[in-house]
Amino acid sequence: MLLLFKTEEAKSRSAAARHLGVHRNTIADWIGLYEKGGLEKLREIGEPGPEPGQQSIPPTVMEDLKERLSKPEGPKQL
Repeated sequence: MLLLFKTEEAKSRSAAARHLGVHRNTIADWIGLYEKGGLEKLREIGEPGPEPGQQSIPPTVMEDLKERLSKPEGPKQL
């Protein structure tokens, strides 16, 4: 990515993303890492997955879901 920008083969994040086959937000993340700590920070390998405690289901919906699952009911009869 850095080489693409240095040689001006890619003039935007989107162009670099297309060239490397990643999303433009990934390029933005990589640039942010580079700005924070240079090549050393860019080469760090983090833990995959969401941040601890992150949920994609809102807490109220999760509570309702847990309650419904704790009381299984069979299919309703007509």
